[in-house]
Amino acid sequence: MAPGVIVVVALVGALVKWLLWIGAMNEHKSEVGEFMREIRADIKRVFQRLPAEPIGAASPRTLTDYGETIRDVVGAVEWATAEALGLVTKVQGMRGYEIEDLAFDHARSHDLDSDIREAAFEHGFTVDHVRDVLAVVLRDELLARRSE
Repeated sequence: MAPGVIVVVALVGALVKWLLWIGAMNEHKSEVGEFMREIRADIKRVFQRLPAEPIGAASPRTLTDYGETIRDVVGAVEWATAEALGLVTKVQGMRGYEIEDLAFDHARSHDLDSDIREAAFEHGFTVDHVRDVLAVVLRDELLARRSE
């Protein structure tokens, strides 16, 4: 065989092998894409089953959408306004984090009235979630009054 024919056959063979490899990679790529879509759907289902958190992890802590729902249902703003009256002198001179600590301690140790407990029960809120929401709303009220 002539050396030119051998080179052409080798090049054609290499080209065919390269095209087959590209086809396999494209097929693999589409399989991986489908697999990733399935994983994403599974992760979304897992997150949907997790219990909602009423307050976010950012600093300062703020209410999530779920926390705002709790706030509105249990009347947290009215509660915090009334509670702040008795605490406003106590927070004078305190720093923000100290006021937050005071608000959380107060909300956790405070006896919740029956209306708040009933609203929490009717809507499926845990008492701990309600107390966390009350604490954040109370903290915000105390911070606002401190600067007045």
